[in-house]
Amino acid sequence: MKCHAILVATLFLGSSTLSQTVDLEKWNTVELLCGKLIQVQQIPEKRRANSFTEKQTPIKNATLLLYHRDKEASCCTTESLTAETVSRKDGSFAFKNITSGPYWIVGRVSGTEYKLALTYKPDSKSGATCPELSYELKNGELQLTRMVQVD
Repeated sequence: MKCHAILVATLFLGSSTLSQTVDLEKWNTVELLCGKLIQVQQIPEKRRANSFTEKQTPIKNATLLLYHRDKEASCCTTESLTAETVSRKDGSFAFKNITSGPYWIVGRVSGTEYKLALTYKPDSKSGATCPELSYELKNGELQLTRMVQVD
């Protein structure tokens, strides 16, 4: 049987808004703290009104920060920095030796910070891999996207 990769809808915008509901908390739960940082640009299609193609470009040498998240505080004001890494040439990155819990992931790109609230719950049985997770900068927001294999 042939496997096809499909893109699951963007899970949620990160931005600086804190009003994320319980359902969004579930969607922004990850089993791994790694993935690819990607810039997504919408390019209008010629001769087709309101139609766009998306151009995806890996973001290299971006600083990624991980802060512990307190549910009552906005990002990065009183929380301590947990980890820091830099994206590689292909946009990939990984945080290592992190305990489970709520975090802010912050991407610092060209002097601008993009923030996303997420929850890290390691699960070795999930079968998740780093290439399945994309952190996309799209329309000025950081968004989490997952690739899923279906049979």
